[in-house]
Amino acid sequence: MRTTNSCSNRAKLFLVLMLFSLCSIKAQENRPLESPSGKKNATGGGVTNKAAGKNEKDLLRRIGVALFRAAKPQFKFGAGSIGAVDLSRRLNQKLVSQLAQSGKFRVLDHQFDFERDAQLSRLKDGKAQEAELARIGKRIGADYMLVGVVNALDFKQEQVEPGFGLPNEVFNRAAAIVEFRLIDTATQEVLHSNELNLIFDHNELIKMVPRFDGDQLTQALIGRIADEIINEIMELIHPIKVMGVDEERIILNQGGKRVRVGSFYRVEGAAIKLVDPDSGLKVEVGGRHASTVLITSVSPKYSIAKVVEGSKSIEVGQVCRRTQVKLLPAPKD
Repeated sequence: MRTTNSCSNRAKLFLVLMLFSLCSIKAQENRPLESPSGKKNATGGGVTNKAAGKNEKDLLRRIGVALFRAAKPQFKFGAGSIGAVDLSRRLNQKLVSQLAQSGKFRVLDHQFDFERDAQLSRLKDGKAQEAELARIGKRIGADYMLVGVVNALDFKQEQVEPGFGLPNEVFNRAAAIVEFRLIDTATQEVLHSNELNLIFDHNELIKMVPRFDGDQLTQALIGRIADEIINEIMELIHPIKVMGVDEERIILNQGGKRVRVGSFYRVEGAAIKLVDPDSGLKVEVGGRHASTVLITSVSPKYSIAKVVEGSKSIEVGQVCRRTQVKLLPAPKD
């Protein structure tokens, strides 16, 4: 009987301990979790959205935008002029805004303010050197530095006499020449460089600023310069890709100012890697043109397109590049 009672007592004690453990585990599951910052998340879903967003942002590559140098202190613009410092500031604001809006980079804007201030007194003399700016970018934690120089910005008005008693007509023309380089701050290697030579005829200027205003036109031209620069950088580092396919809708992973309704993109097949026989370096060659899509709507973070030429078998991850080729009628299934 003693042995039986002893076994019975042990069994009861074991059951009590098991119930206590289960209650403790349940209590832990129902208790709100804490984020790394120590703030509780009432939903019990892990870290707070703010903390999660911060972690995602930290994964982005960091880029600093230097004030572009100017080839001369003043640029004649119509009847007036625009100074080098003013032009550089305006262009910098446009570049920073578009890079930030892309959502693909962490733009070191505020961290770079104190360095920009130090450049202002040197812009008039054109003494801000790119290698020095790359070192500055490395000090502030940038992976890339965008640097450049504005060589020309010009706006002219020409009056034409049509004759036959008709009033004179005014035709506007604008042009800009801008060099830029994207530098890897770790190695000071130039990843990409180009010289933009932009010419805007009268009709283009009317579309940009329907009712002529000098300051608005200046802003519009600077915006177009920024558009071209950012498009080339994004094409190199973050080309537009197919994010999803929903029946007839092709969802691309970028939107905002970079993508415009009515523009066409060619959807490429898989890229191939070749070796340059001279340098021995690997070169990635874009895949064959498989389809052409037309942008039908644009949101800040994505855009919607439809197939207008070629194969309709499109997969997630395919690269899309802008094209202006003349299209054939859309295929009929």
